[in-house]
Amino acid sequence: DIFVAKLTPTGTWDRVTNAGRTSDDEPKDIEIDSNGDLTITGYCSGNSTFGSIDVTCDATYQDIIVAKINQTGSWQWAIASNQTSGYYVSGEGLAIDSNDDIFITGHTDAGKIGNTSVFNGIFVSKVLSNGTWGDSVYFSASNGYSSNKGLALDLNSNGEIFVTGQFLSTITIDGNSIT
Repeated sequence: DIFVAKLTPTGTWDRVTNAGRTSDDEPKDIEIDSNGDLTITGYCSGNSTFGSIDVTCDATYQDIIVAKINQTGSWQWAIASNQTSGYYVSGEGLAIDSNDDIFITGHTDAGKIGNTSVFNGIFVSKVLSNGTWGDSVYFSASNGYSSNKGLALDLNSNGEIFVTGQFLSTITIDGNSIT
């Protein structure tokens, strides 16, 4: 299951909120937007509940989860990549731009993120501030899901995205192979 907790500057626990269900749910990153709301990413397996919001995730494998919680601890929305074909997909890192749109990076062995099919690689996906999938791009990698991961990303004031991660052997990014 997932928890989100707030700790005051003096070290006092202010609030704890949970999400998930009996299956495997794991958060990987959290960020604060311009309104003070929190967004998390990670993965879920099976069905997960975020307050009163039910999210359907692949029962056997993993789906990306992205969810927003407000300052008072109420879940605002939650979405999953909705894999139905038995693939592993996980969100690992996220950043939020000046429009409160969310960018996530992670890894997949295949499947679909929003409307974009991805295969054996590292992805960067956009989730709009209202909780709907935007565009996705991915880099191909030669050595499989567990060896190649987008782990973190950040944005600058020009809207450029910087992503870091790990790969094994060779990875191809925009036609350029690196080893």
